[in-house]
Amino acid sequence: MTTIFLLLAAAMLAAAMVLVLRPLLRRDPGADDAARRLAALDRALAEGVLDETEYGRKRKALLVAPEAARQARTFPLPALGIALLLPLGTVLVYLTVGSPQALDPAVAEAAATQDSPHGGAGGTPQMEMAIAGLEQRLQAEPDNFEGWMLLGRARKSLQRYEAARDALKRAFDLRPNDPDVMVEYAEAIALTDPEREIAGEPQALLEQAVADNPRHERALWLLGIGAAQAGDYGAAVARWEALLPLLGEDDAEIRSQVEAQLAEARSRASLPAVAATAAPTADAASAAPAADTAASAPRLTIEVDIAPALAGRLAPTDVLYVFARAAEGPRMPLALQRLPGAKFPLTVILDDSMGMMPTMKLSSAAQVVVGARVSKTGVANPQRGDLETISAPLATASQQGPVRLVIDTVVP
Repeated sequence: MTTIFLLLAAAMLAAAMVLVLRPLLRRDPGADDAARRLAALDRALAEGVLDETEYGRKRKALLVAPEAARQARTFPLPALGIALLLPLGTVLVYLTVGSPQALDPAVAEAAATQDSPHGGAGGTPQMEMAIAGLEQRLQAEPDNFEGWMLLGRARKSLQRYEAARDALKRAFDLRPNDPDVMVEYAEAIALTDPEREIAGEPQALLEQAVADNPRHERALWLLGIGAAQAGDYGAAVARWEALLPLLGEDDAEIRSQVEAQLAEARSRASLPAVAATAAPTADAASAAPAADTAASAPRLTIEVDIAPALAGRLAPTDVLYVFARAAEGPRMPLALQRLPGAKFPLTVILDDSMGMMPTMKLSSAAQVVVGARVSKTGVANPQRGDLETISAPLATASQQGPVRLVIDTVVP
């Protein structure tokens, strides 16, 4: 295919050059006329019609014009310039605006494979080149927030979830209080999980995004999915019912998907498929014990402040984590709140809805310790330089008043 293309291109270029150069190289007809007139002069001299003086004068006059034409034809500069520049210019223009790589059979085959319905998750060569260029640019511009967001979304679209998570982490570090960034980053973290579970840090990020923007449609959708994954279909119903009124007329397809998931969740939660009437129903009666159980579940009120000696270490990008974990056993939090840019003092509520795993909730431990940590890096695990405090063990069932925490320690 490449050989045929080159031959056709060369033939078309040669035809164009012939059309352009032929008028410039055409022989001057005046030269032939001068030759005939010189021959006539020679015959006139031989026959005695002209003497030597007259012959010499007329011959000289005839030779001036042909000599000038001959010299002009010896150096045909316009023709020479066109002969050189036309092919060179044609090649340069093609290399600039054309696609010479498309002639490579390997590239064409790869593109065809990726564009087919059965192709892999990789992008087209053009998209790969664009991503590589963006990665190179971000090496020189590490604070380019829009660039990191674009790179994270591009990698996510190619199902490169770990790379997407890393790129979106850079964007999150630059704007930790942006709900849109929280949602993008949370989704990327969840996609790196083999089970695709929205729990732990992704859930905390989404909860914070909804706290900052209660109308964030994508955050509500993902929180509903996370609740359904954990088997808490009542919470999933609450999230998706809050999402439905936010969908406009142009979101008919999305609305149908949400309604289908909502109907399934209501069924699994033993909730009526339609709004309940004023008359009491069996479903309402059966839901009452569940409500009483939820009301009796442990609920800790935490009052958090920071010691004056450490107040000067706070930065706008810090993230406050308030958590409760079992006094004995695994150190995974039973309840967790993530608060970027927190202002002290503040009050935080911890309950079963903030658990990291369905089987590890605040109500599952008889005794807990409560802690507060100011993270300088934004991650939940303690890092050197973080500010924190941990309480003594508390009995969750008997805890009545608020728990007061004062952050007074620097993590070594």
